[in-house]
Amino acid sequence: IVSSATEVRPAEPLRALLDPAGILPDTMSEMEMRADLGFDRPWDRRAIDERRPQIRAIDLSRLRAIWGDAELEAAGQLTVDAEGVPTGEITVRATNWRDIFAVLQNAGLVPEPFARALESVLESLAGLSGDPDTIDAPLRLSNGFVSFGPIPLGPAPNLSIR
Repeated sequence: IVSSATEVRPAEPLRALLDPAGILPDTMSEMEMRADLGFDRPWDRRAIDERRPQIRAIDLSRLRAIWGDAELEAAGQLTVDAEGVPTGEITVRATNWRDIFAVLQNAGLVPEPFARALESVLESLAGLSGDPDTIDAPLRLSNGFVSFGPIPLGPAPNLSIR
């Protein structure tokens, strides 16, 4: 999968969710994704009539999104078991991470009681990168759970194709 676009305007429902305060520009200046997906069987005419092929491997060679001053980059590999549970690691770089954090807070995706503690942990992560405005940390998927650096995020998504 190779996809690249400039001046991407998110749909209004997504904008309303991610940026209810309207602090971001109307468009993302850049979005790019390069990934290889491995399936357990070919996608052919039987894929609809019988069982759909299931993802077994993801090689994300590049993911990049720029929205305003915030930039998100990621790369890594995942394997997916027969139940659709991914395992592996994706390295994430968030430049101007405070802008991204503000968007997540405004969208209600950061529980208010934990916001300050989480922000402190993210500041510590940024300090490890040598640049207080940039976080370089692994997104780890293991034993059915996801963590970002030392921060547990919750259950891993199920990647089964139904």
